[in-house]
Amino acid sequence: MVYAVGMVVLSYFDEKILPGLQRKGVIPYNTKEDQAKAEEDQRQAAAKTVRTLTPITAQHRPLVDKLDEKGYYIGSVDGVRQYLCVRKADGLDEDDALAEECFYSEEFSAMYKQPLVICKRLPKIDRSDMAP
Repeated sequence: MVYAVGMVVLSYFDEKILPGLQRKGVIPYNTKEDQAKAEEDQRQAAAKTVRTLTPITAQHRPLVDKLDEKGYYIGSVDGVRQYLCVRKADGLDEDDALAEECFYSEEFSAMYKQPLVICKRLPKIDRSDMAP
């Protein structure tokens, strides 16, 4: 019984408390990969909170024939690039990568008279200098 309780406490510490202490620099990361994953998670969370561009605030507005599923760059906010993409009316594709946050845009859809989403994409980080 004591073993089971100990394992539950340790698991809770590893999942809930340790990541916060590592982000604050109190406890070092085990590996460079752990640190890279934590940094990427923080970047993803920050990208979700960046304001979304609208037809009024977009730096670029594509012509209708330039819109496709790959996306058309409409601008960036706080280093997060935003793309206007054509999607099927039934929702987002399963191919939408985790590196982007996509959602339906009522403003652009009304303007172009077709279902459109805005995808927020983070720039890639070069990790080639990381030691194994």
